Amino acid sequence: MQIAPPFQIGAWRIEPDLYRVVGPKGAVYIEPKAMAVLCRLAEEAGEVVTREELLASVWPDAIVVEETLTRCISELRKVFRDDARSPKVIETIRGRGYRLLMAVERAEAIKLSPSGAEDRSPALQASGPPSPWPVRWGVGLAIVVLIGIWVISMGAKEEGLTVEVPVALMPVTTMPGIEYGAQLSPDGTEAVYIRIGEEGNADLYVKRLGAESSVRLTDDLAHDVAPAWSPDGQQIIFMRPGPGDACTLLILPRAGGEARPVGSCEGNSFQDLAWSPDGRWLAFSSASDASASDAAGPARIILLELETGATRALT
Repeated sequence: MQIAPPFQIGAWRIEPDLYRVVGPKGAVYIEPKAMAVLCRLAEEAGEVVTREELLASVWPDAIVVEETLTRCISELRKVFRDDARSPKVIETIRGRGYRLLMAVERAEAIKLSPSGAEDRSPALQASGPPSPWPVRWGVGLAIVVLIGIWVISMGAKEEGLTVEVPVALMPVTTMPGIEYGAQLSPDGTEAVYIRIGEEGNADLYVKRLGAESSVRLTDDLAHDVAPAWSPDGQQIIFMRPGPGDACTLLILPRAGGEARPVGSCEGNSFQDLAWSPDGRWLAFSSASDASASDAAGPARIILLELETGATRALT
């Protein structure tokens, strides 16, 4: 199937070539087949696309069960926080197929610069402007860095010194597929990251900086995302979203082995985890109380005690 150009659905920018959906609360990567299903529905926005048509176009050379398609639809609904019972994005037409309810706007006018910044046309800005905060933070950080370099340089001139500010980029991974979500270990010697390979699902890999190869940590049909190191660097916690709003928190030994569940992240639409310095607590965001059809609904910070599994809301 030919890769579709970027397009806009309401507040979400769809980037098929990157398998990425950029919404009001950040970017989410989805599996290639789920993206293909979304693109096929977008081609016929407002019209019913039958299950048979979707299976034939997304899996043309394979025999798959309808449950596979259902899982892709479930993943898309989770990304858009859409409620199947009262849909605003994807509607199920019982006995036939699915229909994309929202209008599709082509986004050829949106061009990405080498740094990843977006230039949006005025028309597209009116339909769904991005949040100004990332730009403001980025500009603010750049100003702070420039001021710091200027101060150091002025001090060096007074002492007759030459100051060089080295900037070097070093590739850590070069595997085929999509790699993202890298987290450095506490001692800075290793990186755990997410990779979407040929199977279409997201798994965790770890690589020692400077080594030639990575080690695969998970091998599950579900998506394993949001890895975070324990304070001592011996364990990695991550999220494994399931059907609907289901989500499980699991801990995996750094050396590999069996992952054990430690709690639920049900309703989580923000792939972020923070481990307390003493190793006792885990903080994450949850929107389980928000309306599934409200993409800008409220979210809370949840604190999970790893030893007991007990949770309490911080906000």
